[in-house]
Amino acid sequence: EFLRQDTGGRQRRQCFRTGFEEGNPQSYSLAILSGLKDGTNTINLHKTMVDTKANKYNIGDVMHAEEINDLCWIRGVSTTHLITGSNDCTVKLFELRGKQLNFISDLPPHESCVRGVCASSHLGSDDCSLLVTAGGKLSMEFYLLHSATSMVSSLCSYRIQDKSTIDHRMNVVRAIPLLPLNGLWKSHLVLAGDSDGKLHFVVVGETPTLRRTTVGQTLELSGRPILTIELLRVGEEILAFVGTTGGEVALFRLPARLISDARNETSAKCLGGDLSGPDIIIRAHQSGVNGLSAALIDSKVIVCSVGDDQCLGVLVFDVHIGEDVTIAKHVKRHQSASAQKSVKVVSQNNLCRVYTSGHDEMLCLWLFDVDDTTFFQLVASSPACTSGCAMDTIQGEKGRELIAVGGVGLELHSFVWLRCKPQ
Repeated sequence: EFLRQDTGGRQRRQCFRTGFEEGNPQSYSLAILSGLKDGTNTINLHKTMVDTKANKYNIGDVMHAEEINDLCWIRGVSTTHLITGSNDCTVKLFELRGKQLNFISDLPPHESCVRGVCASSHLGSDDCSLLVTAGGKLSMEFYLLHSATSMVSSLCSYRIQDKSTIDHRMNVVRAIPLLPLNGLWKSHLVLAGDSDGKLHFVVVGETPTLRRTTVGQTLELSGRPILTIELLRVGEEILAFVGTTGGEVALFRLPARLISDARNETSAKCLGGDLSGPDIIIRAHQSGVNGLSAALIDSKVIVCSVGDDQCLGVLVFDVHIGEDVTIAKHVKRHQSASAQKSVKVVSQNNLCRVYTSGHDEMLCLWLFDVDDTTFFQLVASSPACTSGCAMDTIQGEKGRELIAVGGVGLELHSFVWLRCKPQ
């Protein structure tokens, strides 16, 4: 088998035509006609060409024995690392040198699949980053990465009081630095979502705990499994966006500064009391929300989402500290003939670059204008040759983003993008 197209399995009318270059079965063109529920039709074009130029910024390799569920770039003072988590229960750390990823080490494996990995770093820190891995049996492990030496040391483990089975798992985990209480003790807020629809809040410091375990607070949402989380700090607040299998995106507003020492208090108390429910719940997709990414532009927060309904959505929020958050705009675009799994938004002035990937094995670049929300355009795409379950971006050479796409394998991509709207 050398070609497969996922139709999404929703009994939608599909028609496709293929064309192959003579003598080269790996070079093909594919056009897919899809009939939508509203009566409109879309044509999706896919093609691949085998030549040296196409492979210049594409590095692919099988890093795990099974599919990669999540990955994250880690920027140090003079180094760049990548952490990946897989269904094979392993977590791997790589260092980017030039255009090559070099394997550094395996972190301790989980008892079951690793569903989420993330990193968090304080600005102006001593070149250290918090690493978090999460997976089966509601487990979470915390490490400290010393970027200059690529050394990883264990901090603590997360444990819940209730008994968990191997079927209970963390689906996603994200972390963000907290504003320090006294300027000396550095800590991070970690949020994880599980398969039972519960949200786990944990405050973790960068020094090992004596007990080697930590506890947090859980908050139950609608009962639908949580698939994705995005954290964004706006002044003295942290905005937490949570996506579920029901197509909903919930917004939580959390304090960004500690009011007491988390080493002596529970996570809720050191953040200022009991954590309540979400401020806003939006039905962003018809089915599961698989990926979220947010960026701050002036007083507007741009939240991009992708889901099983094969759509890319953009939510624009007006955010003012101390006031209610209001939705200014919700724009939705039909993205592909297959479920979309991951999204990343990068802002530059009022123009956002939005990268998406999914089961169609395509990496796409969209442009979105915050001032003119009618401008939402697909400007480039590239075959990813993997299912695109996970994606992250980092600033690369010549000002371009370097995009890591993980699925069955791992690939690095880079687009040459325009600094203004195409005419």
